Amino acid sequence: MSNNNQVSYHVTVDDKESIQAIPFNRNVWHCGGSTDPNAIKKGNWLSIDIKICHSKSSGLRYRVAEENAVQHIAKHLKQFGWGIK
Repeated sequence: MSNNNQVSYHVTVDDKESIQAIPFNRNVWHCGGSTDPNAIKKGNWLSIDIKICHSKSSGLRYRVAEENAVQHIAKHLKQFGWGIK
């Protein structure tokens, strides 16, 4: 399955909610920086990208957003029977 829109994440999380933009069975374009095209392909196709919206300098809002991301990830690990490796 291809992703012609080249969007950059599956899920975005802030201090209030998480929103899934792209289904997990579709790749997104979030890995890069390698000169090896196969490394980029594997990174984009074999991983799920979750963005946390606040930087660490946002203080409490970042800590809440980070905890929301942890909860969101834990939900999917359980749902799909995935481990942490």
